[in-house]
Amino acid sequence: MKKEELMSAFEAVLFAGGEPISIDRLAQVFEISPETAVDTMDELSLKYSQNGSGLVIERLENSYQMATDEKFAPYIKKTFDIKRRTPL
Repeated sequence: MKKEELMSAFEAVLFAGGEPISIDRLAQVFEISPETAVDTMDELSLKYSQNGSGLVIERLENSYQMATDEKFAPYIKKTFDIKRRTPL
């Protein structure tokens, strides 16, 4: 699998999973070395930060998770707060 395709696949897995995914699990699923998994995730994370995306790739010890950029927290909070107050 080419690097760009691997990054896209990692992105899809992170989005679908919603929870942290370990480096070892990514390496196992994609049949690559843990080092390649880390390199690919670091590159994907850099891509998100350079594009000014509202999403970020967070590294949590030995795992990764997709999250929202904290600078958008007030808008996220306001959006879901309004949703909760809307009568049925």
